[in-house]
Amino acid sequence: MDYDSLSPKYTMELIPKIAEALWSLFTNSKYQNVRRYVEKWHSGEWIGWNGEEWSENFHIHFKDEDTKREIDLDETLHGMPADLLIKIAIDLDIDTPGFLPAIPTFKNVLKDQNQSAYQNFMRASKSVNTDPDNAVALASSTLEGIVKTILEHEAFSDSQDKLKNLPLTKLIVEIVKKFKLEDEFNKKFVPEHQKRMSERYEDIDDKPIDLNEIPF
Repeated sequence: MDYDSLSPKYTMELIPKIAEALWSLFTNSKYQNVRRYVEKWHSGEWIGWNGEEWSENFHIHFKDEDTKREIDLDETLHGMPADLLIKIAIDLDIDTPGFLPAIPTFKNVLKDQNQSAYQNFMRASKSVNTDPDNAVALASSTLEGIVKTILEHEAFSDSQDKLKNLPLTKLIVEIVKKFKLEDEFNKKFVPEHQKRMSERYEDIDDKPIDLNEIPF
C-alpha cells in the first residue's frame, strides 16, 4: 500500500470519523477507555549511544499535560502516521476508500451468508500490513468460500458434476455467465485497452467473445 501518496485531505477527512467511532465505542469511562485503546497502538524505545533519546511511533497528547487525565484525541490522531490511521480505521470498521474499501459492508454480507468465509476475511483484513503473504492466502480462501456458497444456488443444481473439477477462475466465469453479469463484469474489471482490442477482433471476426477464452 502506498501510504506516502496519501493526501492530507484524505487523512483530514478520516480522522474525525475515527474520533467519532472511538467516542461511540465506549459507554462508560470514555476518556479512560479511549486512552487505553490508543495506548495499545503506541510503541516506543530509548535509542542512541547511551539510550538517551526516546523514539515513539506517535505521541499521546493530553488536555492537561501535567495531570494526564484526559486524552486530547484529535491532537493525538493528527500526529499519527498515515499507515497507522488506516489500520485503526479498519479495526473500527470505517471505510478506507483506495485501501480496503467497503470493509464494513462486505463483512456484514459475509457474516450473514458464510461464517467460514467471514472468519477468513476478518483475519485477512487484519494481517494485510503485518503478514501480507498470509493475508493473500486468507483472501483466496475467502473467495473460494464465497464461490462455493454461490454454487449452492438452485441455478447450478443441474451442473454440479461439470463444475466440481473446475479451477476457481473458471468457476467465477461460470457464475458471471449464469447470472448474465457479462456487461457489468466487463465494465468493472476489463481494462479499456482490452475492450478496444476486443471490439477490433469482433469487427474482424464478427463473433462474440467467449468468456471461457479470457486468460487468467
